[in-house]
This record gives sequence, C-alpha cells and structure tokens, in this order.
Amino acid sequence: MCFFSVICICSSSCICKFVIHLIKNNCVLAHRDSVIGTRHIPQCSRASKDGRTCVVRNATERPETFRKQPNRFKMAATLCGRLLPRLAWLPARQSVRHGSKAVTRHRKPVHFLKQKLLAVTEYRPPRPAVPERCIAPPARQTQEESSLARILEREVEAMFQEGKMIAVVQNNATSAEDMLLFKSRLHKHGIAVRFYPNQVMRSFLSESRYRNLSPLFIGQNVLLVSKEPRVKEMLQCLKGAPQMVLLGACVEETLLSRQGVLAYSRLPSLMAVRGQLVGGMALMTSRTAALLQHHPARLSALLQQYQRQAGGGSTEESSKPEHTDLQEV
Repeated sequence: MCFFSVICICSSSCICKFVIHLIKNNCVLAHRDSVIGTRHIPQCSRASKDGRTCVVRNATERPETFRKQPNRFKMAATLCGRLLPRLAWLPARQSVRHGSKAVTRHRKPVHFLKQKLLAVTEYRPPRPAVPERCIAPPARQTQEESSLARILEREVEAMFQEGKMIAVVQNNATSAEDMLLFKSRLHKHGIAVRFYPNQVMRSFLSESRYRNLSPLFIGQNVLLVSKEPRVKEMLQCLKGAPQMVLLGACVEETLLSRQGVLAYSRLPSLMAVRGQLVGGMALMTSRTAALLQHHPARLSALLQQYQRQAGGGSTEESSKPEHTDLQEV
C-alpha cells in the first residue's frame, strides 16, 4: 500500500505540473466529473472521442494551436480525469472495523445487598431424619475372580502348608543381575525365591490364619521359602543384598517381625538343643536312681556303724577286769 501511494503521489504531482504549464499557455482541461474547471463550459472547440473531455480556448488564442497538438491535450485530460480524486470517490486507504459492535449492552450486576437478601431467602428443603446412605446400603461391585488367580491361590496355600519358613522381603529396585546372584546364593542353602501378586496374597491371607501378614504386602514384595527354618543362612544372604529389606516371616507356623527373626537367628541349632535335652534327661534319671539308692545305702551304713560300736563295747568290758586285777596285784 505504501509503494502504491508513493506512485500515486508522484504521478499526481507530475500531472499538476503539466496542468499548470497548460494554464500558463491559456488552456484549460476540464472533465465532467472533475473539480477542475466548471461543469458547463459554453465554448468548447473540440471534444474527445469518448465524450468525457473537451479543450476550451481563450478568446485571444488562435484555433490553430489546438489543431496542431490534439493528442497531447487529450492524454493530459484523460490522465487528469482518471488519476485525480473526484468528489464522490472514497479515499484509497480506509480503516474498516471488524468484530463486534462498539456499543454493546452488558447486564448490570446485582447489588450486594440484594445478593445477600436472595441468599438468605433461598429455599432449602428440609433434610431427612435418617441419612440416605443409612437407608440404602451402598452397592458393592462384585468382580469375578479369574482362573489364573485361583491357580495362584492354590499354589500359595500349598506353599504355606509345606514350607516351614516363609519370609516377606521388600524389593527396592534390584537389577536383574543382582537378583540372579541373590537367587543363586539362596539356592545353595535350599531357599527358593517366589513372586506372587499382592492381590492374590491378600485374598488368600484374608481367609487364613495368617491374616496378620496381609499388611506387609504393599509394593514390590518377594517371598523366600524353604522347607527347613534356615534363618541364619537367609540373613547372611540378605546382608550381601542391601536392596532387599526383610519385613517379617512365618517360621514354623509362628508369625515373627524383623526383630523376632533376628532373635530367632541367635538361638542355638536344633541338634545342640536336642543334645542338651538328652543330657539333662540322663542327669535327672541318674540322680533319681541315686536318690532311690540313698536311703538303703544310708541304712546299711548306719547298721554297720552300730554293729561296730556294739562289738567294740563288749571287748572293752572283757578287757577291763583283767586290767583291774593287774593293778591290784
């Protein structure tokens, strides 16, 4: 638009200069719709072919000058009529409004006193004496248990029946390589690693006597199962895997916490306890036999002592008169 406006200004300035030059030579260019000159000119010596422009001469000018240069005057008149602005034309550049109207009606806000009055006088239906949630029990969505979950529950039940030690361990982002090494260490001591979904474990524990273990199954958990209570070996393997945290265990149908498992590991082995028990029982039997033999042995000892004392007294009486006789003699 700017380039076009510059061209229009330059062309209009050139045309104005040309018109001024013609006026100095006593010639007037007129157009029917233009501002230059009058609309009704009585003396018109020559008209253009399109009938829009005419060349008017002065009384003092000779008519031959118009005949010699008709094309130049015709071109100047045509340019003036087409390029110069007319009275009824619109400007080349206008600002047009697009969008909504300038004048719009907005809803007047309600006065705050009226708002308060409306809020106070608003109808509120009375509440029922008994809440609706107490009248109608909430609907429970029953989900059918999948066949895979049933199979896993059976495996868990068999595991709790056969295994004497079942430990719950939390897995804290253990890599696959570390998990493989951990499994191999436990396998040397006869401890297996099992993975079961928490939903399956909770559904089984909720209906069994081990229901107190259900709070431990949150997050990623691992089960360490063995047919013998190998607590010391398990704790030694857990020391080498800091990502595995012991939460609790069920040892010989007894639920133990972490501290309980540590205390259980400090107990002597079963063979040592059995040896101590056998030694104590043998000691008690030997002591019982000694106690049973104590009274007869003491009785025989007392009788022997009495016999000795009785035999010693008779010999003393027989020896005394001889001694007296000797003294008398």
